[in-house]
Amino acid sequence: MSSAHTIATKLIQQNSAVADETKKVLRYLVQRGAIDNGVYLSATTPGAANATLVPFVPLIVDGGVGYNSGGAVVGGRTYKFRMYMPCLANGTSGMVIDWQGGTATFSSFAATGFNYVGGALTAVQSAAAATPTTSGAAAYTTVITEGVFVPSQNGSFGPRIATSAGTTAPSILAGAYLQVTEIPVSI
Repeated sequence: MSSAHTIATKLIQQNSAVADETKKVLRYLVQRGAIDNGVYLSATTPGAANATLVPFVPLIVDGGVGYNSGGAVVGGRTYKFRMYMPCLANGTSGMVIDWQGGTATFSSFAATGFNYVGGALTAVQSAAAATPTTSGAAAYTTVITEGVFVPSQNGSFGPRIATSAGTTAPSILAGAYLQVTEIPVSI
């Protein structure tokens, strides 16, 4: 079943005559958590084929209103996020992920990453966006990361990825997603 965000953005994409006011309403609803905000992969996509962390653009929440764009994050607000990333590798190249793939910087950041590799589950906790989560070298890996952050400026948010060993790029499988939700301030 498609999310409200997906349905609304498909309608906007298919009708180029949609007014900017409609796009502003969609952005407002996304920012307020009335509809899901996130990006997902509809097709398997190769990751980085080297040990240098690079932004994984298909899973960056960047503020566009389109078929696969979420709303940008706003400085000073609190957000929670969840990423699900199933991957295929050649069995020798693991994967490294951190959270500096977007343009936003952070005044606070905390996350826990879970890596499921060959029947083993490991967890990595981080208090910094630059602290990488590493998956093991296996043919199939699933990385699930959840966390909260407060950006110090407006911008995009998403992961950077690289191989942890070897030079063969992992394939990020269709169905991977990043969901970002603003945590409303209590009054």
